[in-house]
Amino acid sequence: MKLSLLVPVLNESAYFRTFWQGLKEAPLGQCGGITEVEILVVDGGSTDGTVALVQELAATEAALDCGIPTEIRILQRSAGQHKGAGIRQAIESSSGDIVLIQDANPGYFTSDYPALLRPIIEDYADAVFGNRAIGYPQRIPRFRRWAKNRITAWLINVLVNARLTGLRPETIAMKGELARSLRLTSGRFEVQMEIAARLCRGRARMCEVPVKYRVGTHDDDTRTETGYGLTALWAAFLFSFWDREAFKPGLNQTLNTLDEVCRWIYEPILRRLLNVAAGSKEPLRILEIGSGIGSLTRILLKRGDVVACDISPDYMDKLGRRFRGHAGLQAHLWDATGPPLPEWPKFDVVVAFNVLEHLEHDVDVLESWAQLLEPGGALILLVPNSPRLYSPIDAAVGHYRRYTRKSLIEKLMAAGLQPVEVTYHNPLGVLGWLVNGVWLQRSQLPSGQLWLYSTAKPILLPVEAILGQFTGLSLACIARPEPLAVKQSPPAKTETAAR
Repeated sequence: MKLSLLVPVLNESAYFRTFWQGLKEAPLGQCGGITEVEILVVDGGSTDGTVALVQELAATEAALDCGIPTEIRILQRSAGQHKGAGIRQAIESSSGDIVLIQDANPGYFTSDYPALLRPIIEDYADAVFGNRAIGYPQRIPRFRRWAKNRITAWLINVLVNARLTGLRPETIAMKGELARSLRLTSGRFEVQMEIAARLCRGRARMCEVPVKYRVGTHDDDTRTETGYGLTALWAAFLFSFWDREAFKPGLNQTLNTLDEVCRWIYEPILRRLLNVAAGSKEPLRILEIGSGIGSLTRILLKRGDVVACDISPDYMDKLGRRFRGHAGLQAHLWDATGPPLPEWPKFDVVVAFNVLEHLEHDVDVLESWAQLLEPGGALILLVPNSPRLYSPIDAAVGHYRRYTRKSLIEKLMAAGLQPVEVTYHNPLGVLGWLVNGVWLQRSQLPSGQLWLYSTAKPILLPVEAILGQFTGLSLACIARPEPLAVKQSPPAKTETAAR
């Protein structure tokens, strides 16, 4: 496992050597699993010889005392950019399985690194905040300062929907892939608060551990806390209510956004389709293809035993943690284009919501899925409607195509499946997709708009019931295997995949 240590610096030659000595003594050998380290020093335009000092130390002392191989790189951020821009640049340049953000401040103790890294290494946290306000003996503050910080911290926690101790995480460790997927925009010191807010919005598993700190003078510390408290409060408001997107455009961002509104948009569709496909039969044997992080798995578990599968190990880990201990669930890492696992039985229902459009050879895949069904079983699909709506959002999440009602029916019949019903859903969503994806060429789903749409959906149901007779953002389908003797031959012409 590789550790990326990110160190932002600016005119710190006076005590960087002390920090470096402490870093060399970091007990990383006690972390169990760290075999390689890269140190990314991000300079913000130092004029006091900091860069030369770092180069000198890196050239002469290229390994930590614990003997772990270490690579040291110096990154330069543009003039006028501040700490936040440097941290963003360092995260993008990192390649470690774990990212640890540490100020070049000798007041922190590298002996705390094992406690910071252990929750991630042992996989019971995605991110760890080191906080100097817990766990160790603390200097008694002035009452007014204590009260002001407590009130500010309480307001921040209300805004980000978490229970953070203190005004900011002093040191942050995160899984590398998670850190690189966060959508960070801050250029200044509020970047630490932004990271915390993004992790909360992304539903990451977070924990806090105590870290030691050599306190400076009381006056300096007070001014720092006062200024940062207001900045952190503004950042918490901004990233919780206005700039709400936790992840960069892509599948992670889409899944996280849809998970928040799934209960109002997709769950009613799935419940109705299950009732039509299986009636009152229970318990069902259900295969959920492309389960993602388990947004719909909860509904399926109410109807029987579920085998949930996805191609992403990260999503399977999240789903397993989400439903830990549920006897009716099996989670498998499986490529939906491959052969079924040998231990799988035949299923009463196979569910694939927003999966088929991600697969290049969809007819071949449908034929394979049909073989997984019991006689009389049902395949339940949800796919995006209308090739004319294909946009950068589709490209960002890996869609090969969007379907029409006709093309979906043709492909089902070509695969030996008989459509029972094909219906439109979420017709008012067409307007949002058209504006954001086609006209504005955005590459992500605006979570604020989705939240507004899902909140207003109960009021809009009568309107959607009428419009859904003619169009919709999605097509929902129930199909059953045809008897072999009446299997339809592939149509002469099928719709070309939109790109």
